[in-house]
Amino acid sequence: MDDYLIRPDTGHTPGEIGFAALHKVQSALTEGRFAIVEHPIVPGVLVAPMHAHSREDEFCIVLEGQIGFRIGEEEAVEGPGTVVVKPRGILHTFWNAGEQPAALLEIISLRALKPTLTSWSPSSAAAMRTASLTSAR
Repeated sequence: MDDYLIRPDTGHTPGEIGFAALHKVQSALTEGRFAIVEHPIVPGVLVAPMHAHSREDEFCIVLEGQIGFRIGEEEAVEGPGTVVVKPRGILHTFWNAGEQPAALLEIISLRALKPTLTSWSPSSAAAMRTASLTSAR
């Protein structure tokens, strides 16, 4: 049965990209159709600067805490149970907008996202968030 179970706090975490990314279901397991990634996020951390994907649609399910999302020109802070759609080709980012730990489950369709942020540092999150939101306007 262990081949069919992915337990809490398990999953492959890729190299140092500056935030927790627990790869619960890697795309190789689904022949590249989708991947599932859990993102635990400490307060005040921007997960990534504004970016877009050319081949992937992403769907986020907020599990706990308050997570801020910016998709295109729109911004919202959402809590547990909210599903957020991030379509391919649209600039987006997300961050922990609360004072408590937050987490979301991200389903990435078509082709799994390959981490490209190899030098991202959580300590620069506030500056990058400000720069990203300003440049996207």
